[in-house]
Amino acid sequence: MNMNKKQFNLYPLTSSQREIWFDQMLHAEVPLYNIGGYVKIPGPINPALFEQAINLLVQKHDALRTVLTETKDEDGLPLQSFPEEVLVSVPLQDFSDQDDAEQAALTWMKTRFNEPFQLIGQPLFRYDLVKTSEQCYYWLMQYHHIIVDGYSVALLNRSLAEIYTQLANGQTPDLNDASYIRFIEYDHDYAASEASAKNRQYWTNKYPTAPEPLLNPRYRSHFSDNVVGSNSEPLTLSYDFYQSLHTFAQSHHTTLFRVLLGALYVYFTRTAQRDDFTIGYATLNRPLEAFRHTAGLFTLVAPGYFQFGTDLSFADLLQKLHHSIKTDVAHPYSLTEINSPFTQGEQRTRLFDISISYQRFNYDSQFNGFNSQMTWLLHSWEQSPLMIYVQDFHAQSDVKLDFVYNLTYFTPAEIQALQNRLMTILQALLTNSSAPIRTLPILTEAEIEQLESWNQTQTNYPKDQTIVDLFEEHVLKTPEKLAVVFEKEQLSYRQLNAKANQLAHYLLKHPTLENASNPL
Repeated sequence: MNMNKKQFNLYPLTSSQREIWFDQMLHAEVPLYNIGGYVKIPGPINPALFEQAINLLVQKHDALRTVLTETKDEDGLPLQSFPEEVLVSVPLQDFSDQDDAEQAALTWMKTRFNEPFQLIGQPLFRYDLVKTSEQCYYWLMQYHHIIVDGYSVALLNRSLAEIYTQLANGQTPDLNDASYIRFIEYDHDYAASEASAKNRQYWTNKYPTAPEPLLNPRYRSHFSDNVVGSNSEPLTLSYDFYQSLHTFAQSHHTTLFRVLLGALYVYFTRTAQRDDFTIGYATLNRPLEAFRHTAGLFTLVAPGYFQFGTDLSFADLLQKLHHSIKTDVAHPYSLTEINSPFTQGEQRTRLFDISISYQRFNYDSQFNGFNSQMTWLLHSWEQSPLMIYVQDFHAQSDVKLDFVYNLTYFTPAEIQALQNRLMTILQALLTNSSAPIRTLPILTEAEIEQLESWNQTQTNYPKDQTIVDLFEEHVLKTPEKLAVVFEKEQLSYRQLNAKANQLAHYLLKHPTLENASNPL
C-alpha cells in the first residue's frame, strides 16, 4: 500500500478500517456498523456550552474529523482525510412538555440511532442533546464503526465530561492529544514487516480449512428480503454474582472474559455434540502506550478456534483457553486476510457463527458534578448469527449482556433458553470446577422437571388385546386422523391400515419373505 498520497493530506484505511469497509459494502443498504448509545446526565445542562464543548472535543480528537473521500487507493478503497476545522452543531431535542417525556425521548433516540450514515464526504458521527426536564438531559452519540471502537467511545465520553466541566468553571481545556494518523503510519509499516508475514503464516496454519458451521439459518424461509434484520435479548448479571465470577477467575489465575468464554464453550460443544468451538472475539490492538490515549478504530477480531473436547475439567479448560488466546493475541492480523482463502467473489465462508465483545470500559464521569450513566444502543441489522456484548461500564453496578441474534437463526424463546442454560453452567462451575465439563448441568431445573413429566408414561394396558387389535380399534375411532409423517408424505390411520393390509397380503403370497426384516 502506497503512502505517498499522505503529502496531500490523504491517508489509506488501516487494516481494522478495511475490515469494516468491506463488510459494510456487502450490506450497503443497512446501518450495519452504527455504534454508540446515550449518556444520561441527571442535572441541568447549558446547551450552548455543551455545543462549545463538543466542538472542542472534535478539535482535540482528529478521528472525529475523519472524512472518507472519493479518491481511491490502488485497491479501490477510499482514502481518508482529517480536516483541520470542522464546525459541529448539536441539535436540542426537547421532550420536557410531553406526558411521558422519558419514554418519548428513549423511543426517539432508538429510532434516530438506526439512521444510516452517508459514508463519502460527510462526518461519520452525530451528536444530539435530548432534554426530558430541567434536571435531566441525555447525550445521544452515534458513530460509524470505521472511525471509532468501543474503547474510544468510552474515552470520548470521559474527554467530553472533562471539557464541559472545565468550561462550566471558567477553565481552559487541554486540547493536546495523540493523533490517529500516527496509528495509520504504524499500521502501514507493520503490514510491510516481517512480523506481519509471520503472523499471516500463523493463521494460515491454524485454519488450513474453514470450520464446519455451528449454526444453521433454520428460519430463512420465513423471510423474503435479501437482508434480514436482528433482535436483542438482555441478560443482567447482578453485581454480587458478577463479583463471585471475578473472584472465581482470580482463584484460577485467569480473567472473567475467559470464564464467560469457557461457559460458552461448554454449552455449544455439549449441545452440538462437538469437540471444537470457534468464536470471534474483539482484541484491543493498541500496542503502544500512546494508542491507549487515542480515539479511533484500533480493534481487531480474532477467530478463536478451540478443540479441547469435553473430558477435561473446567479448570483445565481455562488454562487451555488462556494459552490459546494469549498466542492468538500475540499474532495480530486482519480477519479479512485470514478469511481470504475461503472467499470466492462476494461469497464468503464465515470462520465463526458466534462473536463476543467484552466491553470492560470506564464510563464513570461527571458533567459539572453530576454522575452520568451510559447505555449502549444496538442497531437492528446484525448479520452474524449471534453477537454477545458484555457491558461492564460502571463501578459497583450490575453487568449487562446483550445477546444480538439474526432472525434467520434464532427465535426469542430460543435465546432466552440459551441464556437460562448459560446461567446454569456459570452457577455450577462456581462450586465444581474440577469435574469433567461433559458432566456439568446444562438444563435448568424447570426443563428437568418438564422432561421428567414427559417420561411419566405409565398407563393401564389391556392384557386381552394385541397391539394390532388396539391399532385397528383406533382406525375405527379416528380413521382420518394423522398417523405418520415422513419428509413430505403423510398418512391417516385409514391409509396406514390399508398399507399394512397390502403388505400382509403380499407376505401371504410370498411365504419365503415371512421372516424377512421389514419396517413394520
